[in-house]
Amino acid sequence: MAFDYLSMLMMFSPFFLVFISLTVFVRNDGGSKIAMSAMLAASVFNVVMDYVFLFPLDMGMRGCALATGLAQVVGFGVLLLHFREAGIKILKLSSFKAPLEIIKNGMASFVLELSQGIVIFAFNFAFLRIEGDIAVSAYGIVANLSLLFTAILAGVANGIQPLISEAYGRRLSDMKVYYGKIAAIGGLVIGLGILLIGQLMPKYLAMIFVENEPELINRAILGIRIYFLAFPITGLNLVATIFLQSQKRSMEAFIMSMMRGFVWILALLLILSNTLGIIGVWLVIPLAELLSLGTGLIMIRKITRENVLKPVSA
Repeated sequence: MAFDYLSMLMMFSPFFLVFISLTVFVRNDGGSKIAMSAMLAASVFNVVMDYVFLFPLDMGMRGCALATGLAQVVGFGVLLLHFREAGIKILKLSSFKAPLEIIKNGMASFVLELSQGIVIFAFNFAFLRIEGDIAVSAYGIVANLSLLFTAILAGVANGIQPLISEAYGRRLSDMKVYYGKIAAIGGLVIGLGILLIGQLMPKYLAMIFVENEPELINRAILGIRIYFLAFPITGLNLVATIFLQSQKRSMEAFIMSMMRGFVWILALLLILSNTLGIIGVWLVIPLAELLSLGTGLIMIRKITRENVLKPVSA
């Protein structure tokens, strides 16, 4: 099943890369409505065609992968509408300075994306070692919920990226800080809302994925209540990373992403899994987010004190 899914999905890998990159470009080029429309169109197409390919056409996992791949093509097609209005101007590449600058500034995002797979593997190994398959299944439930709620917080952070970049380019320091504060407050409030949902209705969240499995549901409830403590801090960390990255503070953003995505998580996982058992494993993400926030605040304060985060020179 995994081979069927991945073999079909890999055929659309160019569209995945182009769609993600072009979405960011269009949003920064003043086409935020078209970028949002493209994401919605791709998502709706994916959901509808998942059902069509899976049930009426009985295509199995290959059908699900085909729906996901074609959704990227649909989203890409919607994004092209932006260039009908804005036009296309092809510039001759005179040096590799600009591509290298793009790669440098995008390393923080690259680390965050790369870390997800490694972290999931490490957590699966820890849960399997401590409590076996049922703990891994409970983590799968929590991890899927985390992806959903983190996407909401990432939307807040990504939404301020073009605004801060424009304020930075126009040397509007006050607006830059204002956008950052508004996004931080928004991320914190939404994160607290997610935390509240996790504390009040963990059973209903777990039952989205499984029913009639009381032992698995109870383990997932425990994980949700602990893991969801991270979300208010996650919102702040995502905003802080984008705040730095949008001002070409690529090294600081990279360090924060490394600390949040790898260093703190793997270090805490090694320590807490061997001292606190299953509770310690669930505590890793909240504590890693907290330590990452401290790291980010220290860097931002140091940068501000040294007057590095200043308007671009003319």
